[in-house]
This record gives sequence, structure tokens and C-alpha cells, in this order.
Amino acid sequence: MTAIKNGGTIYLSGGGDKFKTFPLDKIFFGSLPKNGRLLYVPIALRERPRLYAGATKWMRGILSLHRRGDIKLEVWRNISGKLFRDIERFDAIYIGGGNIWSLFREIKETGLDSKLIGYLRSGGIIYGGSAGAVIFGKKISAQRDENKVGWRNDRGLDLLGGYSIFCHYRASDRGELEGWARQNNSNLICLSEGSGLIMIKKKMLCVGSRPCFVFFKKAARRRASMLRHGDSLKLK
Repeated sequence: MTAIKNGGTIYLSGGGDKFKTFPLDKIFFGSLPKNGRLLYVPIALRERPRLYAGATKWMRGILSLHRRGDIKLEVWRNISGKLFRDIERFDAIYIGGGNIWSLFREIKETGLDSKLIGYLRSGGIIYGGSAGAVIFGKKISAQRDENKVGWRNDRGLDLLGGYSIFCHYRASDRGELEGWARQNNSNLICLSEGSGLIMIKKKMLCVGSRPCFVFFKKAARRRASMLRHGDSLKLK
């Protein structure tokens, strides 16, 4: 699948605390209308009970930091049985971080994946933080999360023009991830904590205090590309 051609916007965050993600978050929360409706889905945190229990409080803190106390927040801890009409009423959806395998299995098994794609095609806005960002790529297996749920298919939603996503990137990861891109036949975008991307139509814009890195699947191409704040990457 290629990028969403005439649809919505995807925000991809490399993770980190609220100060590291501030540049990307500022644009995202600033794009929401006054008294807008925001859906927060923290289910990737199920295996981390303390963080999961405090997820709503955490999100309200982020909204306060960005002075968006007007936002009408709704939190879904159960996504089973949700219909398209249940999500189309939101101005934006925020899918939080945690374990990529448990998150993606739940999204696929409940059928939420098709609703998210439909939501984007109708012009919706989705923010993916860490694991919530990885799901939008071609493959989800670059991330090193433990697969306790036994999900065997590593194909993501593939809405980023054939690119996969890796979050919490550090310079020491480079050799391993260059190899992953070649072995998995997928260009790989690596986001450090503090970096992020905004994808709209056929372009991804790098945003944040740290650069985004791209490792290519074909040896004939450059082995890597670095995007700084404001640089963009065109999609096919």
C-alpha cells in the first residue's frame, strides 16, 4: 500500500517525555479546533500496569502543558466492537506507546485497523507515539519489543509509502538497523526521542530537536540519509 493520497494527516513521534516531544506535540495540539474532540488509545501499555493506570492523567497533563484545556478528551481502553461511526466523530486520534506486538494484535483482531484507514481517508488526524507510530509502517519487526502475545505477522498498516518506522533510535543502533532494512526489503525511518514526522499526502516533514534518519533497502542507494527539522521526504 502507498501513502494516503487525498486523506488525512499522520503524526509520528520517536518517543520520550513531554519535553522531548514538545515540538511535534505543539503542532499536533495546535491543529485541533477549539473545543475539539480527542480520542486517546493507551492500550499498548497494558503490560505496564502502573503507566496504564495513569494514562488518562498523563494525557490531561500534556493537554495542560499545551494550554488545551478546552479539548474534550475520551479514552478507550476497550476497542472491541467499535464501528467507523464511533471514531469519525473525533477531530483527532492519539495512539500511545507501549508494546508494539500487543498493540498491533489488538488493533488487527478487533478490526480497528480498517476503521483507522477509513478515518484517514476521510481527512482525519492521527498521532502515533512510539509503538503507536510503528504500526503505520510497512513492517513492525524492527522495534525490539518482546513478542509475548505470539503475533507472527510483522506487516504493519503500510500507509507510509513502503517505509517502516523505528523509534527511540540511538547512534549505536545504526549498524543493526541498516542490516534490517536490507534483509527485510524495506526502507526504514529511524526516529530518536525528540524527533518526529508529519505525513500529509505524499510528503513527510521532519520535526523536532533531533534529526530523523533513513536507512535504505537497496545497497545501490545511499546507505543513509539524515533529515533535520524542516526537511522533507517525498513518498511514491
